[in-house]
Amino acid sequence: MAVKRDDELGIGIYSWQTVQTTFKDHILPIWGDIPVTELTRGAVLSELETWVRKPDKKSSHIKNSAKFLRKFYNWLLDRELADSNPFLRMTLPIPQAKQFSGHWPDARIKALWLACEEVGYPCGSLTQILLLTGARRDEFAESRFSEYDFPAALFRTIRHKRNYMKKTEDVFVLPLSTHVLKIIDRMPRWPGEDFFLISHNEGKTPMSSMHRRQCAKRD
Repeated sequence: MAVKRDDELGIGIYSWQTVQTTFKDHILPIWGDIPVTELTRGAVLSELETWVRKPDKKSSHIKNSAKFLRKFYNWLLDRELADSNPFLRMTLPIPQAKQFSGHWPDARIKALWLACEEVGYPCGSLTQILLLTGARRDEFAESRFSEYDFPAALFRTIRHKRNYMKKTEDVFVLPLSTHVLKIIDRMPRWPGEDFFLISHNEGKTPMSSMHRRQCAKRD
């Protein structure tokens, strides 16, 4: 079984690296020594069902392997190098999604809060605000001082969305609790008319990443 170029197979938008990696890591080790005319639908399904139980196999591995092999067999059929396509209209076994609970116990929240107090501004302060508001990280991490209406206890910003390849802008308004206002009140005020409130370099640029190395930095 040889790997053909993705443009030859009509795979489309997938990069050749994705196709090559899928064949190299998931397809050839299992079916590489089997002649294309001898690979049966039952054997394929039986193997894919074992992938569901393997921790190193993801649903994307199953989907991509079947997709690329289906295209490969279509290519073979067009050239009369195979009599059938075992992947045609195949119902793929999909691993069951892992159960995740978004609930945090009080002890975990308390430990995070105390750690944020120790880390301090800017990373600790930002994390505390996100914990209290449930807002998106970048909405506060990239916020400017002018977006805060302290007398009204409101945060106003522009939320960018992309729907059907069209970029839209919506005004996002979030009430600020007393606890959030106290955290913001402890933050430094940088020079300039409209500085970034949460910043590593005196308000000149926003804190755009929660990288651990940045959060460990002390001013």
